[in-house]
Amino acid sequence: MQTIDDDGQPDGEYRLTSDILFTPSGKRYQKDTYAPVSTLNRIQMSQQDFDDIEKVWPLVMTPDELPSMTSSM
Repeated sequence: MQTIDDDGQPDGEYRLTSDILFTPSGKRYQKDTYAPVSTLNRIQMSQQDFDDIEKVWPLVMTPDELPSMTSSM
């Protein structure tokens, strides 16, 4: 997520890269692989906002789902 200044240039950023993994029994878990310090200054985000970004917005596909996605295009 970035904030943009009046000139259209990014002036703050929140970034998180995660791997979504599954145990052999099928339990899902998240492993954060890249999470630099946020530079967002002009907006404030609550923990609920961050939770929404991490848990509501993501698009997650398993390797088994990829062939069906490409074959239907």
